[in-house]
Amino acid sequence: MKPPSKLLFDMNVLRYLDQLGILTQCISMIKNPYTLDLIKEKEMMNPSWEDVEKGGMKTLGLSGKQMLEAEELRGGHKKLSIYDAGIIILAAKKNYPLFTEDRKMITEMERLGIRHICLPEMIDLMYQNGINTQTRRFFEYINHIDNLLMDKNS
Repeated sequence: MKPPSKLLFDMNVLRYLDQLGILTQCISMIKNPYTLDLIKEKEMMNPSWEDVEKGGMKTLGLSGKQMLEAEELRGGHKKLSIYDAGIIILAAKKNYPLFTEDRKMITEMERLGIRHICLPEMIDLMYQNGINTQTRRFFEYINHIDNLLMDKNS
């Protein structure tokens, strides 16, 4: 299976990939990797922008109208941040899948019919495309992430 040619990455996924030691390999596997420009400007600390840029990451911005749509979406879901709502709106408008592990974002994306990719799917894509990710550390981390997310939603 081929990876998507265009993919939006949320900040948490960038952090997870960095912690797994596969950030650059994952980003460089995608022909056109993007994130929301607000993330680069306001949230990007670990990993740094320089780290994600090495793999070819670019940013996309929201128009004024799209920012209003993001604020409207966020208003209906108090648990969504403006960054979450903004990247969901961007994924919808660009028709790009969004790589996220955020359950509240995934729930909203499913409601809106927006495609998302989760970490196990991406690790499988990486393996299928010649990037060996089948180590105990990865699967332990995936289980850890899943447990953290389950605890947050309980």
